[in-house]
Amino acid sequence: MNEIAACIYNSDIIILDFNSDEFYLIENNGDEIVDKDMIKESITLLGEYKMIFLNLTDAGQMPKQHILEERWSPKVPSLKSKNGFLLFFKLIWYGFKLKRISNRIIKDKWDFILNKKPKLKNKITHDKHLIISAYLWLIRKTFYLNNSKTDCIITSVALQHFLAHRGISSVLVLGVKTRPFFAHAWVEVEGVVINDDINLRKLLSVILEVGL
Repeated sequence: MNEIAACIYNSDIIILDFNSDEFYLIENNGDEIVDKDMIKESITLLGEYKMIFLNLTDAGQMPKQHILEERWSPKVPSLKSKNGFLLFFKLIWYGFKLKRISNRIIKDKWDFILNKKPKLKNKITHDKHLIISAYLWLIRKTFYLNNSKTDCIITSVALQHFLAHRGISSVLVLGVKTRPFFAHAWVEVEGVVINDDINLRKLLSVILEVGL
C-alpha cells in the first residue's frame, strides 16, 4: 500500500504515515511561502517519510496521537419501519457486521482500509437515496450497541462496504487541518457527502481518497 500521503492546509504541511499510523506537521510561521510543487515533487521522489524530513526542516512528530481517532458524530436521517421484528433482526445483523469491520480496522489499521476494499456488486439500484438513508440509520443505531462514541473512520468504512454490497459506488475521504491537528473521515456518492456536513471539502484539506 502507499506508505505516505501529504497535503497543505493554510500553508502548513501535513504528512501521514499509514504504516505507523502517525502524522507529521511542518507549520508555516508566515515568513515563508510554501512551494506546493516542491512538496509534491519531494514526496514523489522520496519513498520514505524519514527521507522527506531530511529535506524539510522543523518537522514536528506526534506519534502518540494517531490518525484513527474519533472526531464528530455524523448527521443521519430518521427512519421508521412498520415491521418491528425485521428492523430488530437487521439491527443485530448489521451490528455483527459493523463490529467485524471495527475489529479488522483496529487489528490491521490502514492496511485493511486501503488494501481490503469491498468488491462492488453488479446490482440494479432503484432507490439509491432510500438505501443510503437506511444504512446511515442502521450504522448509527448499531454502532452505539458496541461503543459509547461515534468513530468517523469505522462508520465511514462500514458504510462504504455496505453500499458496495448493494452496487452503490462511493468514495471514502479523509480530510485534515492544523493548529491543532484534526482528521475526519466521511463518504461521498457522486461527489456529494452523504454522512456528514456537505461542505467538508471547504473546511478541511483532502489528503486521501479511497474510491470504488
